[in-house]
Amino acid sequence: MRRSCSGFTLVELMIVLAVMTIIAAIGYPMYREQVLKSARNDSRTILSLVKSEQEKYRRAHSAYATSIAQLNYGPDGTPDGVSDTLAYQKAIDRFDQNDDGVPDNYNIVLNTDGDPTTMDYEVTATAIGDQADDTDCTLFRVNQIGLEDAEDDGGADSTELCW
Repeated sequence: MRRSCSGFTLVELMIVLAVMTIIAAIGYPMYREQVLKSARNDSRTILSLVKSEQEKYRRAHSAYATSIAQLNYGPDGTPDGVSDTLAYQKAIDRFDQNDDGVPDNYNIVLNTDGDPTTMDYEVTATAIGDQADDTDCTLFRVNQIGLEDAEDDGGADSTELCW
């Protein structure tokens, strides 16, 4: 009388492992690319929020803010003892996964000449951390007239690809 053995042979298990390895080798880079693209969208959203806050500030003070802290949008969240703006709360809730008060994938900087009577500014988002692997879109910029541009890691214009 012959016994029936059920189960997988070592060869079958090795074939399944090889197939799963191939799928992972193809799928992970595609997944990573989508994560980087998603963070690009987040950086553009942050720049739009800061631009919106700048316009609100200008309406209230007849000039643009010379620092992000003046917009109450800075890393500590509550400069000058004032409660967070809605824009800051949205940015932190959406873009700060590790809850340290700073968006995770981009460093946001407000550039001005420091003169409060000057009516111009530029906000930049520079890729940091894992987002720096996105060599096509490492820097986003927007200014007071709404001009949007982007650069790759070599400093070349990549506006068309990134915006």
